[in-house]
Amino acid sequence: MLCSTQRMGIRFCLNDNGVLIDSKESKDLTGHCRVCGKSVQREKSFQLFQHSDKQCDHLVLSEICERLTYLISSQQQLAIPIDYTCTNSISVDVTHCSLLIDTDTRPLIELTLQDNQAIYLTVTLDDSEVDQNQILNLRKRFESVIELNLSNLTVPSTDFTSYLSDKVLDDQFHKRCTWLSFNPLHSLTRNIASIEQSSIENEQQRALSELEQVNERIKAANHTLEQINRDIVTTQTTLTHYHNQQHKYDLSKNIEDLKRQESELFKKISTLKRQRSELLSGNTTSRLSDKVEELRAAYALGKQHIKQQEFEKNSLKRQIERLTNQKSEFDKEIDNAKWLRRVLEKFDCSFGDLEQELIQIVELSESYDQHQNKSRLAENKLNELEANVNKKQEELDEVKKGVEFYKAQKFKLFKENQGLKKLVESGDV
Repeated sequence: MLCSTQRMGIRFCLNDNGVLIDSKESKDLTGHCRVCGKSVQREKSFQLFQHSDKQCDHLVLSEICERLTYLISSQQQLAIPIDYTCTNSISVDVTHCSLLIDTDTRPLIELTLQDNQAIYLTVTLDDSEVDQNQILNLRKRFESVIELNLSNLTVPSTDFTSYLSDKVLDDQFHKRCTWLSFNPLHSLTRNIASIEQSSIENEQQRALSELEQVNERIKAANHTLEQINRDIVTTQTTLTHYHNQQHKYDLSKNIEDLKRQESELFKKISTLKRQRSELLSGNTTSRLSDKVEELRAAYALGKQHIKQQEFEKNSLKRQIERLTNQKSEFDKEIDNAKWLRRVLEKFDCSFGDLEQELIQIVELSESYDQHQNKSRLAENKLNELEANVNKKQEELDEVKKGVEFYKAQKFKLFKENQGLKKLVESGDV
């Protein structure tokens, strides 16, 4: 990309007598840089001049401006922007084009139009912006200044002048420009300033109208969002009630199971007590031994049976819990569906209508975000427009001061002229 620190050959420089020479026409091998005044040289007459050591700061800008000055002087016409946004252009006749170069100062191109109006061109690159003090001095003198942005250009291997003619001075020249200052005393720049002021006011009014529409849409979206939030709270309350009812149902069921198990245990205790009484009432040792063996066998068989029953019980319990959970989920879904159907019947709606409303709610939510983004963009644009209006007001105030100064000078000259006329008439001159 083209930058101010790029090494570049010097086409235009001064000879030992201070005369401007073109390296393509002159045979001199030495010269002096127009920007810094240091010596430059070349080995062959067909080459461009180069600094012997470090290249000076504004050399690249100087070479660009020198070539643009040469091209504009040859064309004697230039399409300058006719509005502040530089979207439209007008072709003007250039009667004179000169390059203003001074040591340690950014070079300027001075254009003199057919009506003796002067416009200054200042060039900016990627790493070289305008000198604000230089522009401020031009504004104080009420000069018209245009900034020419060449940040996206590259340096060709040959014929840089033709490259500038094709890439810069084309039908898109005005889109590279930005108005930095207007001369209020010339009709062209005064019309541009008045057109831009009217354009800014129209843009501001349109932005306010768009902002009002966006606010109305935001209010509608907020109302819809509040309704959705109320429905969510109602649904959450209903779900909490259903959870409480389910918990009560599970507790009552567990109590019944415990009571049934307690009754079975009491029966087993009664049986064991009866068997113990029968054992104690036996008469012979053999009968007791046989009974003990039977009891041991019955105990072992019963223990094994109990383990099997406990295993089956646990398996059935897990199945019951799984089925209970499924039943609870199904009951919950059925109750929700019944409740939703009753609600929809109250509003004379169907499930299809509810789905359509939910889709519209999602779309409204997305539209709400879009409107918020548009609102922020509109506010940013409004702030930017207000800043431009304030800037224009300051420039108009400066213009008014210049006009008042011009009137005072005119009146002073008129008085002096009247005094001279009186002296001539009285013969005192």
